[in-house]
Amino acid sequence: MKSTFVSLLLVLVLTNGGMEGAQGFSCEIAKIMLIPCLDFVTDKVDTPSTACCRGLSAVKASAPTKDDVRAACKCLKEGITHIPNLNFQRAQELPTLCDVDVGFPITKDVNCTKTGGGRNGTLKMGTLLGIFADMEASRGYNCDKARRSVLPCLSFVMDNADAPSTQCCKGVKEVKASAPSKPELRAACLCIKEALFYNLNLNYRKVKALPGLCKVDLGFPVSINVNCDR
Repeated sequence: MKSTFVSLLLVLVLTNGGMEGAQGFSCEIAKIMLIPCLDFVTDKVDTPSTACCRGLSAVKASAPTKDDVRAACKCLKEGITHIPNLNFQRAQELPTLCDVDVGFPITKDVNCTKTGGGRNGTLKMGTLLGIFADMEASRGYNCDKARRSVLPCLSFVMDNADAPSTQCCKGVKEVKASAPSKPELRAACLCIKEALFYNLNLNYRKVKALPGLCKVDLGFPVSINVNCDR
C-alpha cells in the first residue's frame, strides 16, 4: 500500500511538473508536442520523425518572445531530467537535425536566463496552420484530468490487484468520453503515452489489456510504442 501511494505521488510529480513560465507559453502542451521525439532521444530509432520535428517547430512557434523562450528553455531542461535512458547528445542534436532554431541548446546544463535570442526563422503557412491546429486541440483537451481519472488503475497495472477496479474502469470510460473528436483523441493518446513513459514498474501486458478488461474502446492502444498520429 505504501509503495502504491509513493508511486502515485511520483506520477503526479513527473507528469504534472511542467513549469508554466511566461504568459502564453504552456509547458504541458510543449511536452505533449515533443512526445514523438522520445523514440529518437532514447535510441529506439536512428533519425527524428516528421512528427517529432513538427512538434519541435510547434514549441518554437509557441515561444515568440524572450520571456516565452526562457520559459520553453526551463520547461525542456526540467523535462529531459525525467526521461529514462535519455541520450543527451541526441537531445542536443535534435534542433539541428530538424532544422529548427529553438533559441537555446537542449541540455540539462543550459543557463536559461541567458536565452531569448536566436533567429526567428520561417515556417510554411500550411505547416504553421497545422501546428496551431494541433496546439488548439491540445489546449481543448484536459490531460491533467485524464491522468487523474485513471489513477485508480495503478493498483492493477503495478500488480497490486488481480483485476481493474470499478473506479479504474470508470476512469477509462471518462478518458474515452473526454475525446470525442479526432484531434482530442490524438491529444488523449499523447497524454497517456507520456504518462506511461515514466516507467514506475508497470506491467505493460496489463496496461495493454486494460481497455479490453474494462470493455472500453479508447480508439488507440495503450502503449509507449503507439503512433498517436495514425
